[in-house]
Amino acid sequence: MSSSAVRTTIRTWAAAAEAATGLPFYETVNTEQDPADDIWWTLEFFAEYSEKLSFCDVWKEEGLCDLIVSGRPGIGDVAVIDAAEKIRDAILGNTDPTRKIYLVGPNPPSEFSGGSAQARWYQASVAIEYRYTN
Repeated sequence: MSSSAVRTTIRTWAAAAEAATGLPFYETVNTEQDPADDIWWTLEFFAEYSEKLSFCDVWKEEGLCDLIVSGRPGIGDVAVIDAAEKIRDAILGNTDPTRKIYLVGPNPPSEFSGGSAQARWYQASVAIEYRYTN
């Protein structure tokens, strides 16, 4: 599980990305959502590694933040991937003033839903790697 500082900071950046792109963000962690929007997005967090750096309890955490973009069937994969790339770019434009959290870089978009139009949403994700030092 990603640290609270990582989640809080990236959610702040998500709010700024929503304002910059006009693409609605919905919190889905422990929250049921059923948006009326044709395209919308959320975040998922995955801690991958942590390491103690010093005897003074300084820790480094590495992980991924997945931007998951959902589009109604019929919207098409290009519209969803274009939205994912806009959101990705808006998120990557942020920096942590404390320099404790930084984004390493994104992975390419990938299909999250398996490409089926039978599902309620077509989904693509972009994983952004982060590093956090407390």
